[in-house]
Amino acid sequence: MNKEQLLAELDSLGYSDRMKRMALLGRRHTGDADYSALACLKRKTELGRDS
Repeated sequence: MNKEQLLAELDSLGYSDRMKRMALLGRRHTGDADYSALACLKRKTELGRDS
């Protein structure tokens, strides 16, 4: 799955499901610098969302 597909999938989920999916992906990709950068970008966009 490429970056755009992953971001689109995450954006289609509700907040709780999105965080669960990101946690699972984080465990699966431990030590992967590309995934880490993507997760940090997604987390920063989450912090900017209205609750």
